[in-house]
Amino acid sequence: MKTDRILVPVDFSEHSLAVIPLATVLAESHAAKLCFIYAAPPFFSEEVLFDSDVENSPVEAEIRQLEQLRPADGKVPYEHLMLYGHPGPSIVAAAEDSDICVISTEGRTGLSRFLVGSVAQYVLQHAPCPVVLVRGLSDVPDRNLSAEFSVPITRLMHHVKPVHAFHLMSDVSKRMEAAGESCAPVTDDMGRCIGVLTTTDIERYLSLQRRFESRDESVLDEMFETNELGQRRCSNHDFNQVKRHMSASLISLPESATVADALTALEAHPGIHHLVILDAGEIPVGVVSSLELISKTGIAGTPRSSSSIAV
Repeated sequence: MKTDRILVPVDFSEHSLAVIPLATVLAESHAAKLCFIYAAPPFFSEEVLFDSDVENSPVEAEIRQLEQLRPADGKVPYEHLMLYGHPGPSIVAAAEDSDICVISTEGRTGLSRFLVGSVAQYVLQHAPCPVVLVRGLSDVPDRNLSAEFSVPITRLMHHVKPVHAFHLMSDVSKRMEAAGESCAPVTDDMGRCIGVLTTTDIERYLSLQRRFESRDESVLDEMFETNELGQRRCSNHDFNQVKRHMSASLISLPESATVADALTALEAHPGIHHLVILDAGEIPVGVVSSLELISKTGIAGTPRSSSSIAV
């Protein structure tokens, strides 16, 4: 794959600027251009953001700081991109025209924070291009990464109560929302895992339900299966069950797996963002996601790309 443009989101903190040398090396190796991007905070008023007298606006300093950024090697071409709005969606939108995004997992703190965990994780999950996550500067320069990779996955997994395939979506969605869960294993009558239900699955279900309640006839083909005679075969009760909406693409790991095993599994399946941990009897005991691996260990990866770079 030819790489022409590498996106480098910054918030001017030391953490975010520390990715520039790595981004420069990538640009040199791919003969690509660096694009430094900054998203102005959404809590600025519209008058401030779009004031015709830019020189007197509060974003003037940020514009000047952005324009001063350069690659670590002066021979690498570069450009600057100033955006206004929430950083996560803004960066993802800019990534549409980029081949790689290099972003720090840490940045400013307080109300002005931009590239701290939540934004970096949002970009990792939604960006259409490969994402390289770079752990923020550390007070401990010699981190033992090999030790972190050998950590048992059971120490990082999130214990989630499984749901049955025939449970009602309305009940399960309320339970998951109350517990703050983004994913739950789905089991059959024997207690064995047959899939996972994610918040994305729930959002899709609720969207179909809203369209149905608003009498949108175009939703019927999406809700109900039809036989060879064109007759719809699924009842409302079937539609409201978990088995109808769960993600059947199940990637699991045994309890004996390590963090390295989990990262390898996620990298090998770029469309999968949750792993189910099973005991010896194939009963689910927990769930781990790419975001949990990043937030709990700081280990970086690129679940959307098969050519990952970890730093």
